[in-house]
Amino acid sequence: MATIVDADCCTGCGACIDICPENVYDLIDNISVTTRKEECTDCGLCIDECPNECIDFE
Repeated sequence: MATIVDADCCTGCGACIDICPENVYDLIDNISVTTRKEECTDCGLCIDECPNECIDFE
């Protein structure tokens, strides 16, 4: 399993990027994208950290 970001919701704040211990996110066009899904360990830190609740598990 991995996380997915709702691009319509994401403001590009970078909270998920800062909190992710596996560095699975990149900021692309000011939207966070899970670019390394295979590295995601399903810890859920990013889900808890996102101020707009834009992240969920696939």
